[in-house]
Amino acid sequence: MSTFSYYAEIQKPNMFSHFSNILLLGVIQGLILGIVLLFRNKNTLASKILAIEILFISIALFFAYLYSINYHLKAPNIIGVISPLSFLWGPLLYVYVLAMTSAIEKIKLRHLLHFLPVLLLYVYYIPLYLSPAEQKILYVTATGNMKESLREIVINGLIYVQGISYTMAALYLLIKYTKEIKEYFSDIDKVRVLWLRVMVISVLLIWITSTTLFVLYHAKLIFPKYLGIENFSVTIFIYICGYFMLKQPEIFNSVREMINQTTASEEKKHSEKYEKTGVSESTRDKYVKLLKKYMELKKPYKDSEITLKKLADGLEMSPHHLSQVINSIYNINFFMFINNYRLNEAMDMLKNNENIETTILNIAYEVGFNSKSSFNSHFKTFTGMTPTQYRKQYF
Repeated sequence: MSTFSYYAEIQKPNMFSHFSNILLLGVIQGLILGIVLLFRNKNTLASKILAIEILFISIALFFAYLYSINYHLKAPNIIGVISPLSFLWGPLLYVYVLAMTSAIEKIKLRHLLHFLPVLLLYVYYIPLYLSPAEQKILYVTATGNMKESLREIVINGLIYVQGISYTMAALYLLIKYTKEIKEYFSDIDKVRVLWLRVMVISVLLIWITSTTLFVLYHAKLIFPKYLGIENFSVTIFIYICGYFMLKQPEIFNSVREMINQTTASEEKKHSEKYEKTGVSESTRDKYVKLLKKYMELKKPYKDSEITLKKLADGLEMSPHHLSQVINSIYNINFFMFINNYRLNEAMDMLKNNENIETTILNIAYEVGFNSKSSFNSHFKTFTGMTPTQYRKQYF
């Protein structure tokens, strides 16, 4: 993720001997994955952005491979060609997560501004690109002057600061998204996109590792050869990314579309003034009674795919007002509201003699959960014990 200057120290023969083959395999995997993502059917803007990032990372890894076999000494013109792209990784990840969680339809000017440092660094390196081959080699060797070395340290420091900042911002978008979907869904196992969080956290760990190596190297606390860990980590990321992207749930796109459709339908049904006003106390009390009666008689929570919109349609109520009632009266979100009903129903079933032969898994499915693990997790959080422990209290 750093610029080419660091290869001045790790260019010695066999320094990369343990990593070169792994790097090359990572390059091949990344190129294949990027091309598949870029040209697959029903492609989205988000997957195109990720495909571009993976392709650029693969190209950068290929240049790292060339450096590892000292090819830059034979072809000095490659020196610095790929270096400014280090300012791409953070912004591309951020815009990718933004596209996934906000359903932006196209890249706008404000998004392109995130990539301005790349252009500026290419402009900065123009004198180097136009310099003779001997000078280029001198630039990346220990004989380079101190002024140039300090500039490279500053540039690399900015790359690490930018990378960590953008990755933290992407993680914030995911946390915000997770909170948002709990207002619309009763089961978030499929729509919370765990793989995306794993991917972002993996990138954050790579940035932290790279930054630590950067600091330790300049503090002369580690040998130059350890800088190769950075490229090795990026290669591992390619494999992690490939694994999760091939398992990407298509429901993710429909989640954002459903949320947007709900918002759009609300705007059509109600005027802006009416939407922005709160529910009156008398109307709220009527809605609460209607909601309680509907939950007790119809038991919509048993539908594992119940959403805010589905419940609102059943009540012939605005999803906006239903959410208002749940938030203000029960002081919880829709996700917790539905799951509380499910858990109370499960508790009744577990202590009922008639269900003594019913398995815990069947009870979980009966009350609306999609998996035993999800049921066990929520049940223990709700009661402080597992379903099995709870049942043993009565039998």
